[in-house]
Amino acid sequence: MLLLLIGLCFILFPVGFFIQQRNIRKSGIKIEAVVIKTEKRNSSGRKRTGPSYFPVFKYTVNDVDFETEYVVGNMLPKFNDGETVSIYYHKDKPQNISLSNDLSTEIFLLIFIVVGIGFVAAGANALL
Repeated sequence: MLLLLIGLCFILFPVGFFIQQRNIRKSGIKIEAVVIKTEKRNSSGRKRTGPSYFPVFKYTVNDVDFETEYVVGNMLPKFNDGETVSIYYHKDKPQNISLSNDLSTEIFLLIFIVVGIGFVAAGANALL
C-alpha cells in the first residue's frame, strides 16, 4: 500500500506542475527577461548529488520590476548572467513564470512520472 501512495505522489506532483507550466505558456504573456544571477544550492539529504542552479530573472510588467527565481534548478547553470531569455508570466500573478522552451524540465518531470508508475506497479503487484 505504501508503494502505491509513493507512486501516486511521484505521478501527481509532476503532472500538476506540468499542467501549471503549460497553462502559463498557453494563456500567459510572453516577455523578455534578463538573467541577473544564478542561485547555487547544495542538495540536502543523505545522498549528496551535487549542487543545483536556479536562474533569477528580472523583467518589468506594467512599470513594476520583478525579480523571480525559476522554480526548477539544473545540475549545471543553464544561463549566463546578463543573458536575455523569453519567458511567459501569469497575467494575474506576474511572479509565476514559465520558460518558453524548457525541455530539460519536461524530461525531469517525465522521469518522475515513470518512477511513479514503477512504484504503483510494484505496489499493485504486492497487493495481488
